[in-house]
Amino acid sequence: MKAKQGQRIDTIFVLGIFCVFAAMVLTVLMLSGRIYKNMTDLSNEGSNDRTCLSYIWSRVKNEDIAGKIYIVKLQELNALCFEEEYGGKAYQTMVYLHDGYIRELFCEVGLSFMPEQGTPMMKAETFSLRERKHGVIEVATDAGSLLVYPRSRIGIPNE
Repeated sequence: MKAKQGQRIDTIFVLGIFCVFAAMVLTVLMLSGRIYKNMTDLSNEGSNDRTCLSYIWSRVKNEDIAGKIYIVKLQELNALCFEEEYGGKAYQTMVYLHDGYIRELFCEVGLSFMPEQGTPMMKAETFSLRERKHGVIEVATDAGSLLVYPRSRIGIPNE
């Protein structure tokens, strides 16, 4: 009788230790899952911010033709405008902020501007443009600001 009672106590003790171990494992897994999610979210946010500035910088460098990069105001929105010519027609690509997204709109020069038609490129809360002396363009976003000095603006007086 005492042997059976000792076995029951041993079994209950082993099951109790197993339950405590299982609870600790589940707690560690849940905490590590949250930590991983938070780190991934932070990484993605920073990546999006850096991507936005990198995108603007590379567009300016790739479209660097004299007098073809400028800031334009369209319906209360400031847009960075890149003019190009295809098949004898003038086109423009405008980069601007609308409804929480940096958007890009490619269209023929002179067409009416409707901000919602632009393709959403990335999320952003802020996007401001300012032309400084000697053709330097200051771009400010959620990630910070960027000074872009188009090579084609050398010698062009500030308007």
